[in-house]
Amino acid sequence: DGTAEIIISGGNISGGRNDSRVKGRHGGNIVTATKTTVQMSGGTISGGVNPTGAGGNLNLNGTMTMTGGQIYGFHSALAANQDCVPIYLQGANDTGRAVFILEGGEIHSNSAKSSGAAIKAVVSSTNPATENFSQIIIRGGKIWGNTSTTGGAVAATGDEIRLEGGVITGNTTVGGAVQILNKCQVYLSGNPTITDNIGGNLYLSGDAIIDLGVMTGGKVGISAAKSGRVISTVQQTDPSAFVTSDNQELRLNYQNNCLY
Repeated sequence: DGTAEIIISGGNISGGRNDSRVKGRHGGNIVTATKTTVQMSGGTISGGVNPTGAGGNLNLNGTMTMTGGQIYGFHSALAANQDCVPIYLQGANDTGRAVFILEGGEIHSNSAKSSGAAIKAVVSSTNPATENFSQIIIRGGKIWGNTSTTGGAVAATGDEIRLEGGVITGNTTVGGAVQILNKCQVYLSGNPTITDNIGGNLYLSGDAIIDLGVMTGGKVGISAAKSGRVISTVQQTDPSAFVTSDNQELRLNYQNNCLY
């Protein structure tokens, strides 16, 4: 049926290099096609480089679940408009989504000039009417020590991101460690911790709005491109114990089941 599975439970995958002038816009260490699944429970993926085009250590057009191990040491000197990042998701136009699920392990010590110093999800532009979006789900694990010059250790545009747990901290970015662009759908629930990042924590630009579910713990710092806008439709009691404003000049106001 055209499916394939990659299982990584130990060892090290490193030193991969992609040159788009030779092999197209793909990744340095692992490239997946639609219907491919990757299960990573241990080991390391490190040091990949993509000097001339989009992609990075992993270029995903299938589903990857990470429950352990480490992804680190990717560095790109490409211009900001080149999507050259450690984990790059692009939705397929035929079947399924490009999905990355983080449940354990660490993604750290990567750097990129484009947004998404650790993970970036984009929408394929080849057929906007029928495309399947990319999806990021973070339930556990830790994303730390990543550096991006234009914004976001994690960046999503026009896709779906679910923040349900895990820790995102100690990243150096412009525009938030988790940068939400355009009309990306954001689901926030459970016990995620997104704090102590240089340059902001969870940042909403464009028309993005959070769907805030039941928070059971954690702490998330939030900032937005515009003041006075609705940040979240809230289906619970006052969430101020779990979400705070990153901007001292802008207060978060809970009123009529909405967060402003």
